[in-house]
Amino acid sequence: MRSTAQEVTLAGVRTGLALTTTMTLVVRRAIRPDPPGAGSGAARPGSGRGPR
Repeated sequence: MRSTAQEVTLAGVRTGLALTTTMTLVVRRAIRPDPPGAGSGAARPGSGRGPR
């Protein structure tokens, strides 16, 4: 089974999207950590606190 250029491109795009999503989540968590004492932060992340 030889992979065509289109298949390789699709696989690369899929991997790139997954990496971008993961890095975005990691960076966002590192930049804006939940303040200590927020009890609902660990149980339900992104519960609508703040504008974004």
